[in-house]
Parts: sequence; structure tokens; C-alpha cells
Amino acid sequence: MRFVSLFILALTAVLVLAMGWQHFRYLNWRRAVAQDHQPLLHSSSAFHVISYLRLESGDDLVESLLRARETLEGAGGSQWIYAGKVVLMGLESSQLGERQWDAIVLSQYDSREAYDEVARSDAHRKAFAHFDATYHHGMQRSAGLNLAMPMIFLGMRVADIVKGVPVIDPYDRTSDEDLAGRNLALEGARSAIEAARAYDENAVVVFNLARSGGAAEQEANRAYGRKMVGLFAANGHGPSHIGKSVTLEGDAEFDDVHIVYYPGLDYFISLMRSKFYNGIVGGKQLGDTQAIPTVPILDRL
Repeated sequence: MRFVSLFILALTAVLVLAMGWQHFRYLNWRRAVAQDHQPLLHSSSAFHVISYLRLESGDDLVESLLRARETLEGAGGSQWIYAGKVVLMGLESSQLGERQWDAIVLSQYDSREAYDEVARSDAHRKAFAHFDATYHHGMQRSAGLNLAMPMIFLGMRVADIVKGVPVIDPYDRTSDEDLAGRNLALEGARSAIEAARAYDENAVVVFNLARSGGAAEQEANRAYGRKMVGLFAANGHGPSHIGKSVTLEGDAEFDDVHIVYYPGLDYFISLMRSKFYNGIVGGKQLGDTQAIPTVPILDRL
């Protein structure tokens, strides 16, 4: 009986240590690498806004964002959670059309009502007046769900190990024919990628707006998602924010927002070219989506 008690105690200690280690490493990349300042806990009424921004010709990215932040931050209890330079336009939404953006900012407000009041204010108008174009989209984020994600990934990783799921190699490049067929060669984006590298090469944060498709599309997309989650769980990265989509302007409708961290530009590019990704990307079937990769620059502001 004593042996059983000691075994349970040891197992519990290992479990607690594993959970603590998992939580710490996710918090570390969020703060130190992705430059994400999201408080771990926030009120259920807190409201998040994603601002897509295009610079006026000749304007400096950091200076333009700094002006906006100084003008707006604090209004309605707002704080800037993340700011990123757009690397390239990834998947374009059929609803939003072909839009070119230079930067994306994620901010948090005390509530939807607080944001609406700020959005009607002179401060909001002045903060974004010097940009050539803007688009603001809302996200209702659950603190509990997002806090639980590292533990969910830990459980999935343990399950994959037990089931003997093969280790994924994100650097195992697929053939040039496959890349050309999916328009994923990325050669034409080399200058944009190098421009982003000058700001940060240690993290890529992808902003995804997703609208569900029909039943068959949803089933295919779940299979794709489970494989991507396996990659996230194995390599210690993945969603930094998951929330419900809220339309703030225009008439584009999405269901979910996924903001996903990848550990570096080279990692992200290699993954996009890998046998693994090209073997599953056909299953990514949505009614509509927009996916834009960025590199973090909030620490410069």
C-alpha cells in the first residue's frame, strides 16, 4: 500500500513539473520572442481589436506606429498587445479582396462598449489618420481557453508519443514540382522576406481570420488542423490567441480568429516548403480565410 502511495506521489510530482515546464516555455516565447504583452488573465468583458494598416508612401513603419500608439494607448483602458510588420500577403479573403497591408496591431480594450466609444473619438481618428488605409476587426477572446492551450498541447503530445506518431521534420523539403503546383515556391517573395528579417527573424506570428465551410469542408479542415496541432505540440509553438470573430466595419463575416506563433522566419519558410505541410495543406478547406504572416516589432515602439 505504501509503495502505491509513493508511486502516485511521484507520478503527481512528475505531472506537476511537466505542466509547470510546459507553461513556462510557452510563456517564455510569448514574452521574450513573440513580443506579445497579453496578460494571462483578463476580464471576460475584455475586447480585442486587430488593426490592419497600410503606410503612406515613404513613411517609416516604426515612427508611424509609434505615433498611433502614443495617441491612442490608454483610451478605453486600451493597451497594445502585439505589433508586427507584415512579411507578405498570404491567403487572401474572397470577402475582403486583394488588400496590401504593411503592419498589424493587436490591442485590448476594457469592453466592446469601451472600444466603440473610442472608435468614435477624435483620438482614434488622429491615431490612424496618417495611414493610407486601415481595417479594424474584433476578437472576443476567452482567457481560460487560451490559458489552457499549453496543457492541451502537452496532452496531445503525450498521446502522440503513446500512439507512436512519427516525428515531423519541418525542414524536409518537398519537390519543386509540388511547390510550383501550390504556388508555394516563395522565390518571388525573397525581397519582402529579407525586408522583414531586418526587423526580426526569430519569430513569425500569423493572423488568421477563418469562416467555416460546408460539412465536407469542415471535416477535411479538422483533419488538417489535427495534424498541425501535432506539429505545434511536438515543437513547442502554436496559437498565442484564439477567439471568436467580431465584424467591426464592412460586411465581411468570419467565425474564428487564430493568431499563431512560429519560431523564426527560416522555420516558417521551411515548413511552408516541407513534405509535411504540402502533404496536408490540401485539407485546409474553409468557406473563406485570410492569413497574413508578420514579424514582431512591439519592442521597438
